[in-house]
Amino acid sequence: MDRKKVQLALVLAVLFGAYLTVVFLLKQNGYGKQFWVSFGFVVFAFLVLAIGLFFVSSKSKSGQVVGLPVDSLVWFYFAAEILLGTIFMFFDGHGWAFIAYFLPQFVLVVLFLLVFIPAIMSPSNYKDEPKKDKE
Repeated sequence: MDRKKVQLALVLAVLFGAYLTVVFLLKQNGYGKQFWVSFGFVVFAFLVLAIGLFFVSSKSKSGQVVGLPVDSLVWFYFAAEILLGTIFMFFDGHGWAFIAYFLPQFVLVVLFLLVFIPAIMSPSNYKDEPKKDKE
């Protein structure tokens, strides 16, 4: 594994740890179904961010989807889900119907995946690993 990937992994791990610390310190009055569903969507956003940044190249022209590089698309989804998921986590216990907090996050994931999956399936979007010559 090269140095940049290790640095990126460490930065993402620190961001994830900081996010978890803040969420669990601020939300102390119980965790209901709305909290855990929203938390699951946020964890999925972190996972997709890691996949997008590790495996998909934004430097190639074919790596662009809907006019945006794949890396930018992943960051936009991540930011939208962090915002939406965190808001729904902190409104847990207000008597909302399941559909009211599940559907917006589900639609966001589906729209993102409809654009992201074709991008990661394209072989030209993978980052090239440096080849070591055997002497």
